[in-house]
Amino acid sequence: MKKFLTLMLFLAAFNSVAAVNCRGKISNVYVGVDGQVVLFTSWRNAYHTVCSVNGEWKGVSVDVCKSWLSIAQTAQVSKTDTIMRYQLNACNEVGIYNAAPAPSYLMLYGLSF
Repeated sequence: MKKFLTLMLFLAAFNSVAAVNCRGKISNVYVGVDGQVVLFTSWRNAYHTVCSVNGEWKGVSVDVCKSWLSIAQTAQVSKTDTIMRYQLNACNEVGIYNAAPAPSYLMLYGLSF
């Protein structure tokens, strides 16, 4: 019984956080005075930080952040969907503003000319 409970706890901890792809539009993009890049997305319906152009933020380098900023601005102007991947169970778990975790990636989805 003890081994069974230990195994169940291990499996619950192992499977507690999945990865989720959050797909939708970016309607607003801004860079704060502190360098944080903040997006308003249709899938979250709130503002959330993704990185900082002033220094590493939650493991995201400045170079990656500048690339993400470019992708976000392109998506906003072209009204193209993006996908952001998070190590969470659901997109609505992404915190707002600086409470958000860093995404694993930001992808421009389905842009065509």
